[in-house]
Amino acid sequence: MNNGFFTSQDLSSFTTPMARLNQCGLCGLNKKCSNPKMKATGDFEKKIMLITGTPGKSEDEHGVHFIGKFGMYVRKTLKQLNVDIEKDCLSTSAIMCEPPTFALKNEKTAQMCFPSLLKLINEKKPNTIITFGSIATKMIIRHVWKADVGSLQRWTGYAIPNQKPNV
Repeated sequence: MNNGFFTSQDLSSFTTPMARLNQCGLCGLNKKCSNPKMKATGDFEKKIMLITGTPGKSEDEHGVHFIGKFGMYVRKTLKQLNVDIEKDCLSTSAIMCEPPTFALKNEKTAQMCFPSLLKLINEKKPNTIITFGSIATKMIIRHVWKADVGSLQRWTGYAIPNQKPNV
């Protein structure tokens, strides 16, 4: 069995109460979008979880992840790798509601949704998690990494085995 990138000492922040308490809805975004607390989509046959920062306008209107311009690019790229986003993946976002302004796409808002995201990860037990953007990446890494997560560029291109939740 391979050891993960994070050690048991790195996991200490995972036990903080804020990482476990469901605060979803406290930001108020659920009152300003078409699909509040948007559900994950996909059949998850290959146990690949895709996490973006937030749903975009198209995703919010239709209740389906990865259907906007960026989503079409992701779908095309995955198809070239023989991965069907609807059949093989489970798609979600770090912030579960579409923010009406770019200013609300931030880590503080994502932190309120994080317990719901962590619950989904623990229930589904993905083999692979692919994050898109700094918010999604930081939310996934932050709960097990003691040091400052830093910029997205620090993590771009790395495959990071993680003992908890074993992905």
